[in-house]
Amino acid sequence: MKTGFRTQETLPILNWKQVDALPRDSTLLVLPAAAIEQHGHHLPLATDTLINNLLLGHALGKLPADLPVYALPPVHYGKSNEHIGFPGTLSLSATTFMAVLRDLGSSLSKAGFQKWSSTTLMAEIPR
Repeated sequence: MKTGFRTQETLPILNWKQVDALPRDSTLLVLPAAAIEQHGHHLPLATDTLINNLLLGHALGKLPADLPVYALPPVHYGKSNEHIGFPGTLSLSATTFMAVLRDLGSSLSKAGFQKWSSTTLMAEIPR
């Protein structure tokens, strides 16, 4: 799956020593979140994920190379219960989706990172 990210912009491509060397107070980690759901007869189930990753990759490519901003691996699943009648839809409850985001944020915090954000591309965003 094409991500749109250059290698130097993607955290999981780094080894743990490279991650350990990142400045914890100024590094921004961005989590793309989207859905695997129907988008009509002509588009793939991963349309939201593909668009989200390409947009984030394009945005990261516009930033100065020395700015410590990295994409995290995408969360491919969201709250898609309104599409559950279409084969191939993979859905999480709003509670589970929010728990996943909280747990990921907690992992980043325990590693000392102070800044993270999410880019979400879904029609239904859990509240």
